[in-house]
Amino acid sequence: MKPVLLKKSGAFQAEGPNSSELSDRDALIGDYYSAEEIMALKGRKVSVFGGGGILHGSHYYEKARVFAQNIATAGISVMTGGGTGIMEAANRGVHESKSNVATSYGIRVKEITYENKNLFVHTEYEFNTLALRLVTLISISDVIICFPGGFGTLEETFSTLVRMRVGLLKKMPVYLFGEGFWRGLTEWMENTLLKEEVIDQPDLQLFTVFDDVDTLSEQVISYIKSLE
Repeated sequence: MKPVLLKKSGAFQAEGPNSSELSDRDALIGDYYSAEEIMALKGRKVSVFGGGGILHGSHYYEKARVFAQNIATAGISVMTGGGTGIMEAANRGVHESKSNVATSYGIRVKEITYENKNLFVHTEYEFNTLALRLVTLISISDVIICFPGGFGTLEETFSTLVRMRVGLLKKMPVYLFGEGFWRGLTEWMENTLLKEEVIDQPDLQLFTVFDDVDTLSEQVISYIKSLE
């Protein structure tokens, strides 16, 4: 699998013990207004997280594409980080559905540049900070779908679960797709985190693992319809 090349700018290079992407006041103000604009968007939306290095032709890429196409056909919009890999696959699925209702959103981070551009985004927003971009993505969504990915995907997954756990985010379905990929993590949660009593049994009910894209699509569509 060919890796995605990320070009890191100086904004992401630590210059001291207190260096942070949140230290730029103007950037934060800009992100605040972008978040306000996104939060005002109408219609039902699902955020799809997943690795930028899972490229076209791979198993999970195709599953993400089919999933997004299925829900877009039902009039549900999709939001991603606007990059390559799983993000591109989800945006592509919406684009290929030719839905007149669903929109393919991409919410990028300005300082992260992927080797290849995601050409399947209908409406794009750009943030300066990863943190505020992530909070916006999970706050605007009715459902969160986590496909396989690396550190970024894990951060997005756990940030969602933490915010629901402590009451900072409304409870909503969180689905992890790919039973084989997530098995080691979920077993570790059960056998280590739960055993050490750093999480509770109800915490394991905050997410559901799926391995069939059609069943997942039906589940999401059914849930979205129940909100009407």
